[in-house]
Amino acid sequence: MLLAFPADPFAELDWEADRGAEMTLAEAWSVDELFAQFDAAVVDSRARVDAASSLDELSVHPDRHGEHWSLRWIVVHMIEEYARHCGHADLIRESIDGDVDS
Repeated sequence: MLLAFPADPFAELDWEADRGAEMTLAEAWSVDELFAQFDAAVVDSRARVDAASSLDELSVHPDRHGEHWSLRWIVVHMIEEYARHCGHADLIRESIDGDVDS
């Protein structure tokens, strides 16, 4: 079975005109809106993982190369991305306060 993962609120963005369209959109949002979008994405993601019959289910929508990703790949990728961005936040904080032990 293929899993459908709609891209809203990013589905209508012009990715050809702006390769960083999601960042351009996010710049217009307040901090509260950013947190609300994040929280909604987390709730939606958890519901989709819970509803899947297997981590081997494939996405309905292919990537730009025509490939379909397994739910397993998507979950691992999201963990990887989240960890990477947390690491970036640590580097920013360390550059501000100099504390490398936190």
